[in-house]
Amino acid sequence: MSEEATEREKRMLEEAKRLSDKANLREQRMLEEVHAREQLANANLELMKELLCERESAALAREQINYEREEKHQTLASRREESIR
Repeated sequence: MSEEATEREKRMLEEAKRLSDKANLREQRMLEEVHAREQLANANLELMKELLCERESAALAREQINYEREEKHQTLASRREESIR
């Protein structure tokens, strides 16, 4: 091969390596971005789970309070009836 052809091939190989390195770097950045987004999504999911559990606990507590209040009212109403008789 002539010296000119060798130089051209060398430049082409260097350019191919540069483009490959650039593509690899871009791919690595994209993977890091995907990983960061997954972590954020997981954190948000865990927060949503916690909020739903708290909401359910609050609803159960309200039900318990309402049940106890109703039970107390019924007891008082029964006592009133008995005292009226």
